[in-house]
Amino acid sequence: MLAAFWLLAGSAAAYEPPPIEAFAMRPIIGEADLSPDGAHLAIRRLLGRGQHYAVFVYETEDLQAKPYTIGSEHMDIMRVRWANDERLLLTVRQPVEIPGRRAGYASTSIGAPGRVKTYAYKLLSVGLEGGKFVELPRKGGIARSLSETFTNRLASPRVVDRLAKEDDWILVEWASDFADRSDLLRVNVHDGRMEPVFRQSENYFGYDLDGDKQVRLRSKIDRGEDTITVQYRLAGESEWRDFYSYEWENRAPERAFLDFAKIAREGGEESTNFAYVRSSIGRDTAGIYLHDLERPDQPGELYFALDGFDAQNILKKGTGDDD
Repeated sequence: MLAAFWLLAGSAAAYEPPPIEAFAMRPIIGEADLSPDGAHLAIRRLLGRGQHYAVFVYETEDLQAKPYTIGSEHMDIMRVRWANDERLLLTVRQPVEIPGRRAGYASTSIGAPGRVKTYAYKLLSVGLEGGKFVELPRKGGIARSLSETFTNRLASPRVVDRLAKEDDWILVEWASDFADRSDLLRVNVHDGRMEPVFRQSENYFGYDLDGDKQVRLRSKIDRGEDTITVQYRLAGESEWRDFYSYEWENRAPERAFLDFAKIAREGGEESTNFAYVRSSIGRDTAGIYLHDLERPDQPGELYFALDGFDAQNILKKGTGDDD
């Protein structure tokens, strides 16, 4: 069952040009995620003007009770999701200075030598009541190449999914020391141990799983057209099909895949060949659309939208047949 939608607030009143300060403002509430058992709700919330984000953990049976609060004045929490019923995954950032060139610091020929101010991102695991932070994956040894130096210091792994039968392990995508490639890893959420699954090719990344833990989504790089094409597979099939494309420089594309959906078709047979997609195409604000992947020529059905607000994500309680 679809449990909730998360919204980024806009203005439901008549439109007025925002002040210039508004372009530097961040939403009070960033996102939320339900624990797999539905017992706890984690909300990433801004502590105040000019302050960092922290995570508030509520018991769903009593949302009025005082929540657990997780955060630090030295790091800004950029994303939160559950690793299992007892531990949270946090993507955090901290300001750092690194040697480099003041413009195009990744290039050896652009800009003047100096120091560059940027952010270092990390993926951390922590208990729902706080405690010791564990960096994922655990990093050891000296970086073997320039690209790996930047990876280890600046980048954060992308959480692909939880593992259905292994609560203590997650699947992450992590940039490798080979240019334009990434690795898929199993990572232990308690101690950061990692085990390689496979190394992705230079043309594909962003693999995602459906509710049955089958690889059903990926992104393809078209270097000649400077585009990224999101591709999917129908359940039980091996052929990859194009879904939608966007320019690779676009950090906020008009469409974004959110999740696969299990829905009963006519006759009562359930199918996982549906997808929730956030889209702002032809709209002033983003809405959530339901796409039938077996009928790619048909436009998605508007599933949820609210005037003056951007629909940001969906929350589902349960897994598999209990969605």
